[in-house]
Amino acid sequence: MNGRHRQLQLDHGRRLGYACYGDPGGRPLLYFHGLPSSRLEAVFCAAAARRLGIGIIAPDRPGYGLSDFQPQRRIADWPGDVGRLVDSLGLERFAVLGVSGGGPYALACAWKMPGRISAVKVVGGLAPLDRPETLAAMNLRARLAFVLARRSPALLRLSYGAAVPATVRHWPALAAAWLRFSGNTADWASLAAEGATARMLAALREGLRQGDEGALWDLALYAGPWGFPLEDIKIPVELWQGTADRIVPSFHARVLANALARPTLKLVPGAGHYSLPLGHADEILASLALRSVTG
Repeated sequence: MNGRHRQLQLDHGRRLGYACYGDPGGRPLLYFHGLPSSRLEAVFCAAAARRLGIGIIAPDRPGYGLSDFQPQRRIADWPGDVGRLVDSLGLERFAVLGVSGGGPYALACAWKMPGRISAVKVVGGLAPLDRPETLAAMNLRARLAFVLARRSPALLRLSYGAAVPATVRHWPALAAAWLRFSGNTADWASLAAEGATARMLAALREGLRQGDEGALWDLALYAGPWGFPLEDIKIPVELWQGTADRIVPSFHARVLANALARPTLKLVPGAGHYSLPLGHADEILASLALRSVTG
């Protein structure tokens, strides 16, 4: 199952790329990647998934990796793509896991298709950024990017769009230094583990293989209304958050916990944005191994 990459033909000829990791016959988990990234990011959970009997299906969002760009898409449209994907795989029920920028997409599925979801986990996930307090909690570079996404997409493309794909593609050492600089000491240790930085950069390169359009569209979507009220999500949601996260601060997890009807907030002391999913995959996935496919 590991490294199996496929494309699913959707309506109007659009293609959705995805990869499978973990246990081929295991309990199904849909993994939603961060920003900018791709289906390859799920490799960091692959070993834990194999140990726990979990099969990971990791789709690329539109405009990333092997998935065609979708003009005018909304976060609330994502459950439609997910529904077609799981139907094609013969899955009636499944868990969802959203990491960082994948968090809003996991919550969209929890809102739209609660009857089909066995568990929801959000790891270092964004809270709605159309609220001044959540935007203010971000670091300066992130705040500027989200403000530009809302007010001046052309300037965002000029200042951020071309630079990130070029750096990842042509100056990997500089991109690796940027990853380390953006995190905390726990993140540095996790990224220094054998092959971790190379795998992270591979996921970034793959996510940007079509250019910057998918990532810039995501930035604009995060910065505006998500298209569904968090208060209307009635199924349980497990929120995992590192207390020392310098990219998506723990304030975001608290905002989500206060808005959701049935949250469980799991704060991991000292964990950062990268060290949380890289170093705690077994803990994050463990409860899924206790659930039946239909439970």
